[in-house]
Amino acid sequence: MWRFRYSLTSEARALTKFLKCVDWGDAQEARQAADLMQAWAPIAIADALELLSPDFSNEQVSLPSAVALSSFCCLPFGSFPNLQF
Repeated sequence: MWRFRYSLTSEARALTKFLKCVDWGDAQEARQAADLMQAWAPIAIADALELLSPDFSNEQVSLPSAVALSSFCCLPFGSFPNLQF
């Protein structure tokens, strides 16, 4: 997946899968992934919530997902028909 990272940026649903394959212990790879996140297509609320899970404990991932969630704060709850509890 890392090999195709640039072509995946237009696929919002691919972001969480991409971030799972990043070696966050490798400073160069982590920096590239963080930079690439800025160019990624806007993500859905479910993906933003997933990025706040313990699976993504890196601050470079959780902060942008929190920002993405803030854009949903003023929408009525009925705007999220695919949200499952």
